[in-house]
Order: sequence, then C-alpha cells, then structure tokens
Amino acid sequence: VGNPQHNLNGLNHGLDNWIYGANGGGSGSEVFWPEDPGRKVPIHDNDFRFHIPSRRFERTGQSAGGFEMTFDSWGRSFSTHNTEHVSFLVFPGRHLEDQPGALRNTRQLISDHGSDGPARIFPIGAQETRVNHPEQSGHFSGACGITAYTGGAFGADFADNLFIADVVLNLVHRAVVVPDGASLRASRARERVEFVASSDRSFRPVNMTVGPDGALYLLDMHRDVIEHPEWIPDEIEATLDLDAGKNKGRLYRITPRAGLPRLRPELDRASPGELVETLGHPNKWWRDTAQRLLVESEATSVAPALRGALSFSDDPYARLHALWTLEGLD
Repeated sequence: VGNPQHNLNGLNHGLDNWIYGANGGGSGSEVFWPEDPGRKVPIHDNDFRFHIPSRRFERTGQSAGGFEMTFDSWGRSFSTHNTEHVSFLVFPGRHLEDQPGALRNTRQLISDHGSDGPARIFPIGAQETRVNHPEQSGHFSGACGITAYTGGAFGADFADNLFIADVVLNLVHRAVVVPDGASLRASRARERVEFVASSDRSFRPVNMTVGPDGALYLLDMHRDVIEHPEWIPDEIEATLDLDAGKNKGRLYRITPRAGLPRLRPELDRASPGELVETLGHPNKWWRDTAQRLLVESEATSVAPALRGALSFSDDPYARLHALWTLEGLD
C-alpha cells in the first residue's frame, strides 16, 4: 500500500491450471486465504501462483519486480522490469526451495542486446532527458507489459515472439526467442526499428493481450507526465500537470496488413467434445479457454477423448493441452 507501482499484478491462467502473478517491486508480505488466516505464506520478493479449488498458494521464484508476466505456447514464463526488459524463469521455485545447495533464483536476463545494462531502443519522437535518470536516455527505462504472441495469425516468424512496452520512450519492442543451451536467448526482431513507435510524447503503452481473433491488443495509458512524482524535484513538479492526458487513454487493435475478421467466441455454449477439439486451435487463447472450461466444469466424461488426443494427435499443442486437462481433471 506504499508505492502504488509496486503491487501484485499480471494475473495469468497457467498451463498447469494454476493462476500466476507478478510481485511488482518485490514487495514482501504474508498471504493467506480468508477462511484460514492462521496459515500464512511469506511471499518475500517472489512471484507467485495459487490454486483456487485446493486453496494453495506458492512462491514461484524471485520476481523481476515489474509490471506483467507472460507465458509462451509451451508454458515458459517471462517477465520484465524497467531497465531489464526480458527475463526467463528457467526453473520454477518449487523445484529449488527444498534442494540443499540449489540456486535460490534461476530467473535469467536473456537479452543479447542489453545484458551489460539497459538495451538501446529507437524512439521516433523528440526525446526529453529523464529527471532522475538522464543516463537512461535512449535505453529501456520503463519496460512493462511483456506479452508473448501466441495468436497464430501473424505468420510463423511471429510465433512466441515477446512484445515489451516502454512507457518513457513511447514504443513497443519486439524480441525473437530462440534456444540457447539450457536456457533461451532474446534477440531484436529488426535492427534500429521498433514494432510500434509514436511521435506523440503522451503515448504510454503499458499492457498488451492477444485476442481470440489473433490480433494484438495494446493499452495506451496516455499521460503527458509519466515520471513517478516521488522522483520529480518539487520545484519542477510545481510546474507540471500530473493528470494531463488521463481522460485520453485508448486501445489499439494490431493486425496483419490484410486485417483479421472480428470474432465473437461462444465457448461457454460448446459441448465438452467440442472443447476437446478446440485444444488444438492455432490460437492459444482458444486452447487455454477450452482447457479452463473443461477443468472448471469437471468434465471427466471426456477423459477417453483426451487420452486419445494425447496418444494419437499430430498436433503438439493438442497433446500438450490434453495432458494438462487430464491433470486438471485429476
């Protein structure tokens, strides 16, 4: 409840049927279920996950401390924080916490264009010097909203690319992720060109999501002043309107040049059998939603169909989601 930017955030439904979130700022506290206040889990500086049916809450590994986290098509977890724009959680914390001698943290910065400091990025608008960090000019300093593109509509080159917003330099960066030994590496999609950039200094992209239509939806918070008031000298703050632009926030829908058809999903009306077929959809939104609806409705009648998909489907995504749906149905 202190610094408002340091809050729990970025709730995502995981492949394993748990809900995940980021611990912005690494703010420590004790977490408990309302009906069991005596059983508290100290979160420390970790991200977290919780499972509603079993009333379980767990730490998942040291937090990057920023806003948003994301999963790619295979359930791999990525996060971001201000100057460190892309991190990968190599091993979830539950595999390490009880192992003597194990590393406490396996969250790894995987950028190959900023491992020794904030990565250079390429805005197109007139730039201002940051009040409290002038050395960060032209580099990531407000990275947030990290989102894996899993929509299947932008072509193979975009599959599982990571999009990271920077609110200070009015842009969205695109990173291509490839295997790198036991971990991963994130590289620039294009040299000296960002995926989205605006000359409007009040354009403040903060979050993204992939829609059921395969489009990438972008949230623009829109503020003239984005610097945290706590770090603006009082004599400068007195000359600024910190609320300017707050009534102009907007959403953008980003598609391939040819556009995408609008969709109105009605999976809530689908039969269990239709939901099983949807587990192989090219867009992860459909796969995730079908799996969640099957698990939440305890549709154990589809277990034979799920085992058939797991054993015989040619689609690796269908096999992956069939496996985790079976797990979710116990």
